[in-house]
Order: sequence, then C-alpha cells, then structure tokens
Amino acid sequence: METICRAEAAQATAGASPTTLSVPGAGLSFAAGSTGTVNVSNSGGSAALNVQATIPAGSGITISSNSCAATLPAGSSCAITLTAPAAEGPTTVSIAGSNAAATTTPVTVTGGPAPTTTLSIPATPLSFAAGSTGSVTITNSGGANALNVQASIPAGSGITVSNTTCPAALAPSANCTITLTAPSAEGPTAIGFGGSNTPATTMPVTVTNPVTPTTLSMPSTPVSFDTGGAGSVTITNSGSAPAFNVQASIPVGSGITVSNTTCSAILAPSANCTITLTAPAAEGPTNISFGGSNTPTTTVQVTVTVPVPTTTLSIPSAPLSFAAGGSTTVLISNTGASAAFNVTATAPAGSGITVQSNTCGAALASLASCGITLTAAAAEGPTAISFGGSNTLATTVPVTVTAPVTPTTLGMSTTPVSFNTGTTGSVTITNNGGAPALDVQATIPAGSGITVSANTCGSSLAAGANCIITLTASAAEGPTPVSFAGSNTSATTVPFTVTAPSTTTTLGISASTLTIAPGGTGFVTITNTGSNAAANIGATIPGGSGLSVSGNTCGLSLPAGVTCTVTFTAGSDEGPTNVTIQGSNTDTAALSITVSGSIDIGAYHLDGSCGVLGVLGPGFTLTAGSAPLPVGTTVTIIGSGVANIGVFSVTGGTASVSVLSATSRQVTLTSALPAGATIAFRTTLSISVAFTLNGSTTLPNGYAGTGGKPAGSVSSTLVLCSAT
Repeated sequence: METICRAEAAQATAGASPTTLSVPGAGLSFAAGSTGTVNVSNSGGSAALNVQATIPAGSGITISSNSCAATLPAGSSCAITLTAPAAEGPTTVSIAGSNAAATTTPVTVTGGPAPTTTLSIPATPLSFAAGSTGSVTITNSGGANALNVQASIPAGSGITVSNTTCPAALAPSANCTITLTAPSAEGPTAIGFGGSNTPATTMPVTVTNPVTPTTLSMPSTPVSFDTGGAGSVTITNSGSAPAFNVQASIPVGSGITVSNTTCSAILAPSANCTITLTAPAAEGPTNISFGGSNTPTTTVQVTVTVPVPTTTLSIPSAPLSFAAGGSTTVLISNTGASAAFNVTATAPAGSGITVQSNTCGAALASLASCGITLTAAAAEGPTAISFGGSNTLATTVPVTVTAPVTPTTLGMSTTPVSFNTGTTGSVTITNNGGAPALDVQATIPAGSGITVSANTCGSSLAAGANCIITLTASAAEGPTPVSFAGSNTSATTVPFTVTAPSTTTTLGISASTLTIAPGGTGFVTITNTGSNAAANIGATIPGGSGLSVSGNTCGLSLPAGVTCTVTFTAGSDEGPTNVTIQGSNTDTAALSITVSGSIDIGAYHLDGSCGVLGVLGPGFTLTAGSAPLPVGTTVTIIGSGVANIGVFSVTGGTASVSVLSATSRQVTLTSALPAGATIAFRTTLSISVAFTLNGSTTLPNGYAGTGGKPAGSVSSTLVLCSAT
C-alpha cells in the first residue's frame, strides 16, 4: 500500500509545473517556550504542492502548525509556525514543496524568559456527566502571548483532556477552549488552568453520574449588532431532562465575547436563559455554537457592524406627473443632524420609470439638498416610487407618466419679488399657451433658505388658467434666482430677495415749547407712537447751553404706545434753545426751551367743591389765570374728621395723584393747564359724612400768580356742606 501511495504522489508531482517559494530574508527569532512564524509566499506561476519545513537532525525546533495545505496557489501565502523548548541557533531551516526548490531561513531560539501575562477563566464551577464532556473557555486578558496554555489535573483523578483549541501561543484578547471528559463520577476536583508564562487559576470540576441527553431550541436567524452594543440569544430547554453547562463557544481569533449570561450550571426543562454578546470591532458573520454538556450544539451567525447614525429626509409626498419622453425632478432635503448615505429612487419591478440623474452623491450632508430626476419612455402609473437612503426611512411618491403632451408657455405676474423674513412672497403664474401645463413648480438653488409654503398649481394647469406659488424664508438673503416651470414648459427665473423687517418707530411729545425759571426744572412727556419699541431715547442739548437733563424715565427700550418723561434743569436766562428728542431707531422731535425770570401766570384760583350727593363727590377745582398753569404745579390736600379721605380722581386735565398718608394727597400737573381752563380733583368721600378738606397750591420755581387764590377748603357736617 505504501508503495502505491508513493507512486501516486510521485505521479502527481511529476505532472505539476515547477514554481518558486520565497520567505523573508531577515530570518526568524523567538524565545524558548514560545513560537515564531515563517510566512511563505508562492512567487511563481504555478501552484506549490506539499509545502513544508525541514529541520536539521539534532535541532530541538519543531513545527507547531502549518497552514500551507496540500496546494498553495500562485501568488498566495501561508504560515509555518515553529517552537522550541530551549535556546539554539541560528539553525538553518529549509522550506520546500514537492515541485518547488528549497529556500532557507536562519532560525534563532533565544533563552530569554517570555513576558508574563494573565488569563481570564469563568469563576463558575464546571459540571458535566460521566461519559460526556465539559468545556472551559480561556481568554488572554494580558498584553503578551500566553504560552502553552493547558489544564493541570491532579494525580489519581479520572478526568482527562479530550480536546484543546489553545495554540502554543495565545494572542492577547484571544480565547481558546479546553474540553474535559471522564468515564465515571467524581469531584469536585480542583483543576488548574494556566500557561508557562501565566499564573494558574483553579476551577472546581464535578463529574456527575450520567445524565439523560436533552435538546435546546433557539432562534436560527442571524444576530447582528453594532460595535459597542450587544446582541442576545435566548436559549430554551425543549427536552425533558435538565441541560448542563449551557454556554457559547466562540472561534479562536474572534473579538466577540460573552458580556453576560443568565444560563446557570443547570437549565431545567422548558426554562430559558439568555447569553449576551458584545464586541469592540466590526466582524463577521462569525459562526458561534451554543450548547450544553448533554445537548447537541446549534450554530448561529453573528455579525458585528459599525453603527451608522440615522437621519431624516424631507421629500414632497404630493403625486408627480410628467409626459413620456420627458422628466421630473424631486427635490430632497436632509433635515437631520447626520449625513444621509446612498440617497436614491427605487421603482418597483416591471416599471419603466428610471433615474435620469441624481445629484445626491454617496453622502448628502446635514441640511443640504439634492435632486433626483426621473424619466420614462412610455405612459404608466400611478407608480409608487420609493425615495430614501441607507440610513433613512423611505418616502413613497405616486408618479404618473402620461402620454406625450403639447408644450405650452407660462407668464409670471411680477419680477422681482421681495418680502420680509417670517412672511411670504408669491408669484402668480398664468398658462399663456394652448395646452395644459403639467407639474408647475418652483426650483430653488441648493443652499438657499427659501422654501415653498404653498402651491395651488396642481398636477395640470389648464390653458388660460392661473395659480399661485408662495415662498417663505426665516433669514434674509438674495436676490436668489428661483426657477418656475412645468414638465412641458420652459423655465422662467424670478429674483427673490428676503429682507429683515424694519424696526424703526416714531415719537410724539406733549409740547413743542417749554419755559423754565432760572434754577428751576421742567419736563416733557414722550409717547412712542410707532409699532416697534423705541431704543435709547434721550435729549441732545446744543453746546454752550446752561440746560441739562436731570431725569429720564424712558429706559433702554420704550414699548409701542407707552409714555415716559425727560426732565430738564435750567441755569440762567437763555433761549429759546432748540433741543432734539430722539432714540437710536426713531425719528426726531423738536423742543424749544426758554429760561427766564419769574413768570406771572395771573390770577389762578383753587376752590373747594361740595359736589352733588350721590352724583358728584366733594373735592377741589383749579382754574388757570391769564396764562397756562405750568407742569409741576402741585395741590396738597389734607383732611380731618375721617380716618381716610378716599380715592381722588382727575377730570378736565392731566395730573398724577400721590398718597402721602391716609389723610393727605398731593396732585401734580403732568401737562400744562391752558389759560382759563379748569381741572377738578374729587374724592369718593360722601358729604353725608362729617369731614374737612384743606387744599393749597404750590407753583414751580420761577412762577408767580399775581392776584391768585392758592388755597381752598371743603367742610361737611352731618347736615350741611360748605366750600371756599
């Protein structure tokens, strides 16, 4: 038989074309007790057969593994891994194939100790039935290769290693499995797991009496999850006996690990548990086996993907229509915070609608827009066309392709168009041709913030009819060329300008002239008569004037319709002096101020009034003399005989009422009282109550009232009321 096999091998080799092998020229060096790998490349033009390493007699170097297989295709590479227990070399190792000449590489085994590392081994005790197996998954949790990982079984134990996937050198983060078996029950037996350069970890292993096999059921659908996330497999014991040591077996080299398991050492019949997987990097699909020590295994494909953030698209959902042989464009906007990938249009099988052009590219940036143009050679529809990206939801739009139509022309109502932000601008479009205009719409340049807020044109605009397309925008821009067209019309471009709304306002003042005594004060009342708030209202006084602003209640912003006062203090005689009242966003108001000595306003008089019982309350009337009573004139009212002299109201003029105490009030004119005019101050007291009110008038500095009557009184008893 051996003669026949050799003859067949020789015959196969004789028929193979020669080829060439190459290995790195720098040689190989590794530490005693560890491994080193020689990468072999087939640099010839034919497959290399039976590639192997030949080690000189007397060398302690041995072959740990050989991935070259029986046939190494041209241009391919494989690896031969060597190991040695002690230092030696350099030793010349020959690499050859049965149809490839030998090439050599020097191999040096150093005597230095291998760097230490650590192993991670499940802390849960292991249990399996006699005659079956139990597995321990070992992970290299350190930063160096773990060498010669194996199980150490105490003398006298019947437990043996039935299989191990642990290589001579277990790379960092990699894992392997050691499978144990035993012919009879024993334990718990302390079995150590470790490598020649790692600490050992002891695990209690119990071999139970033979158990009844059972079966597990789990979803056969592939599991997929993102890196940094997790994927779970729920396992149910569908048999009639307990399932022991249910776990996941992950292939060597996979980065997938078990992050959590609810599967205990024994899973009762009909019970279920969950094994959760995670991984730091994308891979797969990777075949992961799930099973127990007394169950068959089930393989599930697990794929770890790189997460892609989702986003949203804004796509008009209104039905579209265009003529066969023509086209229509759908404007798509990415309204999400992430890029939209592979945005396209998909037509159902059998549809003749195709994508004529697509400006969306492989990635549509956040807040960007693009257009997909559809075309078709023949009428059909309505056909549901799906628009979307690989990380977006899809939007379906009904598209109808009509028979070819007669071209027509459109007329625009206005050009250009301008409107404020937050409002709208419209274009009225008239079909001036003799055929219907189809799918009339606005096309807005990419990057513009202008959007269509309304379109009354519909899918078909009859000859002679008109429609309106309304646009809006939230920020100023322009002029921006917006194109208006139908699928069977030429386009007309209209410039759109979006402007910021005006913020100006207007002011009104209570008087255009003001007279102030030297050293005295005077003020004007200012009203915001516009529709916007007035900012920074102030007074501008010419240089050299002795006037100054001594008070300003207008603040930084005066709302529309609200009043405030500006008070001036005078020096010596001057004027008239032209003073300007203005805010930073208002028109100007002119005020002429004259400063002069004492001003005689004539014989004004203050009179008490009993009023009419039940109709008009008691109080005082103040009548101006031959000249107006100035702003700032005060009337002080003091009462007696009652605890509170009531609430005073003002008629016939403008004045403010201040409460000095429960029995005293001060009334101040806030506008000048014209010559001969009368203003009244009346209280809510009734003349059926006994009381006395005394009033006295005080003029502002620089004013005198020759022949005037500055005081008055009202006195009420329970029977009579008298006034002076």
